[in-house]
Amino acid sequence: MELLSAMSNSVAVFMLWLFVTAGISKLMPANRDYYIEVMAGYGLVLPELAKTLPVLVGLAEIVTGVLTLIPHTRLFGVMASVSILLIYFGVMANKVLAGEKNIRCGCSGPGVNMNVSPVLLVRNAVLIALLIFSGMNIYSVDVDAGLWLVSIIFALIFIIVSLSTEQLIINEQKIKVLKAL
Repeated sequence: MELLSAMSNSVAVFMLWLFVTAGISKLMPANRDYYIEVMAGYGLVLPELAKTLPVLVGLAEIVTGVLTLIPHTRLFGVMASVSILLIYFGVMANKVLAGEKNIRCGCSGPGVNMNVSPVLLVRNAVLIALLIFSGMNIYSVDVDAGLWLVSIIFALIFIIVSLSTEQLIINEQKIKVLKAL
């Protein structure tokens, strides 16, 4: 049971990193126009909401990441995080099913040129499954320091896998563009 709690904690630490970095990126004034453009590409931004929606989404991501980390609020954080990912999944799936391939996903900020694709839908489904696992496995909030160390090591592995997967997706998309030339 303690090992399941440690794994739940490792997923929570990973989600904290994922959601907080995404949220901070949306809150940075230098990125505001980029996220307005991304959300407009999804068809989500009304002119009245164009400047506030990226800020609201960024704040929501940060709050859900923090709530997911704290064992006493984890279940609420998991539900909120899953909701955010399901919304992202839905708007991306809509674009994928419509055959729109040149819509930026906005997943990793303006420095990353990654478009919406079926692979991103799979990635979001995996993230949702991890979150559900984390929310279902809160057996003990009194995990000792050794198990927290294990949790952090596994979270770092999740982060490395996530960053590597993202780079593979970007490379695949670049190769497709080069082959089309």
